[in-house]
Amino acid sequence: MPENEKLNATVNLEDSSILHIKERYREGKLIKYSYHYMKSDKFIRWDDVPHYRNIKTYPYHKHEGNVVVESKKMDIRLVFKELNL
Repeated sequence: MPENEKLNATVNLEDSSILHIKERYREGKLIKYSYHYMKSDKFIRWDDVPHYRNIKTYPYHKHEGNVVVESKKMDIRLVFKELNL
């Protein structure tokens, strides 16, 4: 198995929403992610980019439109669960 792996995917869901998935793995462990969900003019993105140091769950956070809020560390299963998919 390669030491470093990347997953980039776009999922077109039945309700016309779209989910962009970006994951990076090192030695089989998720080390970086971004999940961007869009439906009409609504968007939600979970990521672990190390900015927004004022967020209690830094570096984990969630964008809800133009608002940034706390988020636990996510993976694709948790995203699907939060979106009720």
